[in-house]
Amino acid sequence: ECIREVREFADFIGSTGQMYNRVKNNTTLENEFCIGTEKGLMERMAQDFPNKIFHLISEKLLCYNMKKNTIELMRYVLDHLDDPMFEVKVPPEIAKKALKPIEKMLEYS
Repeated sequence: ECIREVREFADFIGSTGQMYNRVKNNTTLENEFCIGTEKGLMERMAQDFPNKIFHLISEKLLCYNMKKNTIELMRYVLDHLDDPMFEVKVPPEIAKKALKPIEKMLEYS
C-alpha cells in the first residue's frame, strides 16, 4: 500500500496484526516506533503500550470508511446475509485481477 522507496526504508512491513505484535513482542531497548499505517492503529498501540513512544508519519493516514463500521452494523449485515442489498457482483476479469492482491495480503496476515 505504499511506494517501493518507503518499503525499502522501513525496518518492518506487515499486516495490522503483525505490526501490533511486533510492538507488543519487542524486547530490544528500542521503544520508539514510526508508524506508517492508519492512525487508529497507532492510537490503539499508544493506549495498550504506554511505555512506548509512537510517531505517526502523517496525520492524513485516516480511513474514514473504516471509521463508519460499528458492531451494530456488522451484526445487522450478518443477520441479513440473504438480502440482495449486500450482494457484491464483480465481472470475472476484475475478480481474477483482484484475487492476486487479496492472496498477497493473506500471506502477510
